[in-house]
Amino acid sequence: MRPPPPPPSSSSSSQILSVFLGVFRYGDFLFFFVVVTYLGEELCRLVSTSRVVRFLFFFWEKKTKRPFFLRSKRLSIFLEQKKSKKKKSQTTQKRMNFQRRCWRTNTATTMTMMSRRGFWTLEGGHQQHHPYHRSMKRRHNNARRARRNVGLCVAPPRDDGILTNSSTEEDATTTTTIPPTPTTTSEEGKAKTKPPHFDGRNFRKKRDEVDEYKLVTREEKESLREKVVNHLWLAPLTKGGNLPFRRLCATFQAKVLVSEMSYARFLNRGSPVEKTHLRRHETEEIFGAQIATNQIEEGVRSARMAYEYNADFVDLNCGCPTHEVTKRGLGARLLRKPAKLARLVEGLASGSPLPLSVKIRLGVEDDKPALKLAEEIENAGASVLIVHGRTKEQRYTKSANWNLIGEIKSRSKIPIIGNGDILTWYEARDKMALSNVDGAMTGRGALIKPWIFQEFYTNTSIEFTAKERIELVYFRLTTFMKEYFGADAIGKKRFDLFMPWHIGFFCRYRPLDEAVYREKAKLSPLLQTRLDIALENEGTIDDLEPLERLLRCVSEEAHADIAEILFQSETSDEAIEKLTRIAESSKLAEYEFSVSSPSSSGRESREVDDDDMRG
Repeated sequence: MRPPPPPPSSSSSSQILSVFLGVFRYGDFLFFFVVVTYLGEELCRLVSTSRVVRFLFFFWEKKTKRPFFLRSKRLSIFLEQKKSKKKKSQTTQKRMNFQRRCWRTNTATTMTMMSRRGFWTLEGGHQQHHPYHRSMKRRHNNARRARRNVGLCVAPPRDDGILTNSSTEEDATTTTTIPPTPTTTSEEGKAKTKPPHFDGRNFRKKRDEVDEYKLVTREEKESLREKVVNHLWLAPLTKGGNLPFRRLCATFQAKVLVSEMSYARFLNRGSPVEKTHLRRHETEEIFGAQIATNQIEEGVRSARMAYEYNADFVDLNCGCPTHEVTKRGLGARLLRKPAKLARLVEGLASGSPLPLSVKIRLGVEDDKPALKLAEEIENAGASVLIVHGRTKEQRYTKSANWNLIGEIKSRSKIPIIGNGDILTWYEARDKMALSNVDGAMTGRGALIKPWIFQEFYTNTSIEFTAKERIELVYFRLTTFMKEYFGADAIGKKRFDLFMPWHIGFFCRYRPLDEAVYREKAKLSPLLQTRLDIALENEGTIDDLEPLERLLRCVSEEAHADIAEILFQSETSDEAIEKLTRIAESSKLAEYEFSVSSPSSSGRESREVDDDDMRG
């Protein structure tokens, strides 16, 4: 065996001691401790984000005049940026100090700073959590309190073009002239005014009109139940339930309209996209805001926001079958646990300032729990119950079970609204008579034929010609979208996002005569029936007028071109003339050939099916 090694000599021990003294001399003992403690480059990289370790890195580099060997790439970039920063000039510093003082004294400077720094665009999303944006929001709130105490709030502009600040007696006579509305000059030299803009914000309640402690009363619940019965409701539609389309339906006598679904969690965070769903037009007689939540607290907060936006009731979404909603535990996912759903409804009904309606399906996999679900929701305090006659797994493929909806109605004491497979007014009347429900709701039927509400109340079929549909539906919706989104480049982008999608539903319109199709609808819903371009009583597709063939074409390219012509036209007659010119040209044959070709026919049909899921 080899003998053990001799003990270290005095020379080796002195070398070790000199190494340690060198470390202590230069302050490297701190980093030696870090290396020994974490034993690895990866762990040192993870802790390099802390301020303490960052200080140690600075200390190491300052003493040793060389970079630390375990510095991460992220820290290197941070150090380079900090070294490259220049000290602000004295003039810039004075200007910033002056602007800070203006936060509490001058409203105009405050708004200018907030707009320049992008504060208004940071209401939602991850950017609002940045420390800089939090400080900006804190300054904004302090400025609002200061202006409220001093009385410097500026009054809104009047119609006569004068901005008056009447907060105090001294300022009551002070007026500031607002520049006139910008006008554009046409080729003929005639000045035309800019189209009016309406985004629904002015319909919101004022601060002094909002009661922060308001709770819904029994009289308000009873009043809502009396208002919503015997009506055809507009269902909440993803992408389709925007304000311009609801306004279009209101022009065709729609009485009860429900907004597009809003996520309560994002709504409480101040998401501007979710807030747009709460905006209401003055022509909407009874307006409900639909929310999706599974927590009582966030649901009550979003219901209070809907109350501030002047909604008449709040609707809880418990029927959306899409994966995007159910994966969050919302929509039809709530139907799996009736007891939890009952507690949620009870909490929202007792804490909300508005009456609560609940929209459900018959179940998840089957319709066995439908009766129990309806009973639990009614006992929890819901004012109205909306029942979609399908399960979550059926989505929109099977026919709605109106017999089971009628059974739910027979056991319920609150108004029951039936939903599913309503394309014509006589289908709505027949299904209401079959199930004895208090009202009906339509989604895809309104997307295809927005004047179904007028037919429902008059009990007569209204068959518009192609030119009448362009004037009363296509061009009117275009005008409403221009007023809502704006007629500039940004409004054009939003218009291109919505209008071709709506035309994809308008093209499915067929004049379904009551004498021919009413009995057929009792056997099989017309919404589940694939109809040809030309019906049996219309002959073949060649017998249709060119303009009618263009409006019934399912080509997406045709829909985009139609939307472009509608946006560029100033009057409905101009739009009709341009569309007629295209229909009589060879462009119509190209549209129809692109749809009928084998390479695109399957794609077109699949996209139509996907759009069906949106209703």
